Amino acid sequence: MVAMLLASGFSAFSLTQGENAAGGALVGFMCCGFPLFLALMVAGALIISILVQLAVRYGVLADFTFGRAIVQAWNDLWAKKGAFVFWLVMLLPGMAYGLVALLFLVPFGVPAVLLIIDGNYSVGALLGVFAFLMLLVPGAIYGTFVSASWTVFFRRMTGMEAVPARVPSGPQYPVAPSPGAPPAAPAPYVTYAPTPPPTPPIPEQPPAPQAPRALRPVGAADRRRGRRSRCMTMASSSSAQRRSATWVT
Repeated sequence: MVAMLLASGFSAFSLTQGENAAGGALVGFMCCGFPLFLALMVAGALIISILVQLAVRYGVLADFTFGRAIVQAWNDLWAKKGAFVFWLVMLLPGMAYGLVALLFLVPFGVPAVLLIIDGNYSVGALLGVFAFLMLLVPGAIYGTFVSASWTVFFRRMTGMEAVPARVPSGPQYPVAPSPGAPPAAPAPYVTYAPTPPPTPPIPEQPPAPQAPRALRPVGAADRRRGRRSRCMTMASSSSAQRRSATWVT
C-alpha cells in the first residue's frame, strides 16, 4: 500500500509538471486518494459491524435504550475487551461459509449467467432462483451460528454468564502446608451423654374393693316405722279388695 501510494504520488507530480496538469491531478487522485478512501471505508465497515453486534445485544439482553446501547458498545469497543479479537476469530467460519456457498453457486449460478447472456432468459432465471434457494440452507445455519457466538461472547464480556472454571487434568495430589505456617489447632472433642431409655408404661391398677356396710342395730323407732308401713300396706290391700268386689257386683 505504501509503495503504491509513493508511486502514484510520484507519477502525479511528474504529470503535473507537464502540459496535461488536469489529467495528472486526476490520475494522482485515482491512484492515491481512491486506495486511501477504500481503506477508510473498510475500517469504518469493520467498526460499524462490531458496534451493531454489541449494541443489539445491549438493547435486547440488558434492556438499554437506542442511544445508551450505542454509547456503551462504543466504550466496550475501545476498552480492549476482546471485541476486535473475536471479530478476527469469526473470520474463520466466514471463510468456511464462503467455500460452501461457492460449492452451491458454481454448479447453478455460472450456467444461469451464461444462459442469460446467451439470451435464454427463462431457463437462466430458473437456474438462478434454484441457486438462491440452495444458498438459503447454509446461509441460515451460518447466521444462527454467528448470532449465538456473539451472544455467548457478549454475556461473558459483560459478566452476565460466569466463565466455567478450568478443571486441571491428571491426578490430584494433596498440597503440603507451607513450612512457616503454624499447624492449625484441632477442634475440641465434645462428648455427649447417652440418651436415656424410654420410661416403660405404668400398668393400670384394678379398682379397690368396696368395704361392706356395717349393719346398724334395730331400735324401737325402727320397729314402729315397720309396723306403720305394714299397717298401711294391709289397709291399701283391703281397700283394693273392696273396690274389686263392688265392681263385680
